[in-house]
Amino acid sequence: MARLPTPPGANAGALALPARMDSRAAPGLAEALRAAPPGPLRLDATGVRLLGGLCLQLLLAAARERGPDLVIAGLGAETVSQLAVFGLAPADIAPGGVLSA
Repeated sequence: MARLPTPPGANAGALALPARMDSRAAPGLAEALRAAPPGPLRLDATGVRLLGGLCLQLLLAAARERGPDLVIAGLGAETVSQLAVFGLAPADIAPGGVLSA
């Protein structure tokens, strides 16, 4: 899981989410979320193709912990559909907002 460069002058951390957010990706995602500095965090979901339950739980926990400091960018229609299967909307995993890629 690679960190995205933070634009000059920005105070937000950034984290690129893996394409397959399944049980194999969950430990790495958990570690990356724990290692992210306090404060604003931008999740880049541009490459996400599969969203599994374990990673979704981690995103929900991060949303609860960070509140409006957590935003998500590049959330595709496929991922939004997968969230809907769980009865969730993008705002449930990104209380700070959903940004264009």
